[in-house]
Amino acid sequence: MSTRRCGLSRRGGQLNSVVCFFIGTILVWDSDRTFVPQNLTAETQRVFVDGDCVPKPFFAWLRQLSRQSPVAAIVAFKGKTSNGDKALSQEAYLRENLLKAGIDDSLLLLQPSVTGAERLGFFTWNAADVVLTFLFARYGGLKNYIVSDDRQWFKEVVKSRPGTIWITGDRFRVP
Repeated sequence: MSTRRCGLSRRGGQLNSVVCFFIGTILVWDSDRTFVPQNLTAETQRVFVDGDCVPKPFFAWLRQLSRQSPVAAIVAFKGKTSNGDKALSQEAYLRENLLKAGIDDSLLLLQPSVTGAERLGFFTWNAADVVLTFLFARYGGLKNYIVSDDRQWFKEVVKSRPGTIWITGDRFRVP
C-alpha cells in the first residue's frame, strides 16, 4: 500500500482540493496493476461507480454502453473488513461482472477504501464516495457517468463538470 498526497489537478483542481480538505491523505492500494491510465483517450467514456451499491442490472446497462464506445470503469468500494474476506470477495465479484460487461482489463480500476461510512459532526460520508471523488478529479474526461446512491455528495461534481451524468443505483433496480 502506498500513500499519495492530494494536490491540485491540472484542470482547475477544485474537486481534488475539496477531497483534500475532507481527508488530507488518501491511502492507495496497489492491488490493481492492470489499469493503464494512458489508455484513457478522449473517446473513452468513464463510469465512476460506488461498488457498494451496484445491483445486477447495472452490468447489463454497462454492457450496452461498452458496445457503443470504449468504456473505462473506475470503482471504489469498502475494502476494510474485520476478516478481510468480504473485501476480497467484493473485489472478485466486481471484477468478474465488469469484465463480463465488456470492460477491457486495462480500463478497469478497482480501488478499495480504507474505511466505511464515517460521521463528522452532523455530516455522514461514505468513504467509497470520497475515494470516487478523488478518482474523478484524477481521471474524469469529456463524457462521465457517476453511479452512486449518495443524494447530496455528487450534486456539486455534476454542476462543475459538463458532460457528467449522475445515476443512482435505484435506477437499475427492478420494482
